[in-house]
Amino acid sequence: NIELGPSYIHTARGAGLADNNGTEGILLTNVSNVNFHDSKCHDAVWCVVFVYSSGTITNWNVANNEMFNNSHMMAFGGAGSTTLNGATISGNYTHDMSNWDTTSDANHANAIHSYGVAAGSTQTNLTINNNIFGGHMGADVTAQIYIEGNSSAATNINIFNNLLYNSDSTSTAPERLLFQN
Repeated sequence: NIELGPSYIHTARGAGLADNNGTEGILLTNVSNVNFHDSKCHDAVWCVVFVYSSGTITNWNVANNEMFNNSHMMAFGGAGSTTLNGATISGNYTHDMSNWDTTSDANHANAIHSYGVAAGSTQTNLTINNNIFGGHMGADVTAQIYIEGNSSAATNINIFNNLLYNSDSTSTAPERLLFQN
């Protein structure tokens, strides 16, 4: 039941990251048994960032939060020979990323960005359900749910019962789920 933000109100629409001063709302590294719930996070480059870089990290729960005006609402990723085993993203409402648009797509906004791409990094038992992703998406959204990495690095990923929409009638942003190998 906390409110994080604004850490930075992004307004420029320039070509690069010169107006990129916002930081993370929450940044946790190598922590298991995390329960971030019933909070509000807004106006940051990255709202919630979980990073794992050693051993096996377990039991992440991000539930029933409202996140808006962030470039990345939730991001998590691994580096080195490490494993994330068990994460649930459920009941969140993420919206309005258009304020982070740049002419060069410098921020590539995402509601959820899983980037377990480092050699030896794996993710397993990930559930993304009952979330709402939408609002004014802008033009720089990669995907509302972006799972990035090789196919052997992500196993037992369950994504269901989510609503993806875009309120911008002129936006080119897709309402999509993207898996990238």
